[in-house]
Amino acid sequence: MSRILAKGTNKYEGRAGKKTLIEIAVQIYSELDNKEIKDINWPENCLVVSIHRGEKEILPRGDTKIYAGDLLVVMTNEDSASCMLEDISEMASTV
Repeated sequence: MSRILAKGTNKYEGRAGKKTLIEIAVQIYSELDNKEIKDINWPENCLVVSIHRGEKEILPRGDTKIYAGDLLVVMTNEDSASCMLEDISEMASTV
C-alpha cells in the first residue's frame, strides 16, 4: 500500500473497473471515533484498506477500532469516488 501511495499512484484497475484510494482524517467526537470497523454503516462499494495512526500503518480487520487522529485509506470505484469522499468525510467530521 505505501509503495502505491509513494509512487503518487492512487488508481488500480480490477475486474469490476478502476479503483481509487481516498484518504480521510478522523476528527474527535465524529461518528467514526472510538468505533470498531464492523459496527460502522459504511457506504456501499468501499473498503478500509489501511489506517495510519501516528507512525504506524495498520491493516484493519472488523474488530479494529478507529480513533480521532487516524488517517483512513479507503478503496472505492473510481466513478463514485467524489460521492464516497463526501459521505465518509461527513462521517469522519465532528458531529
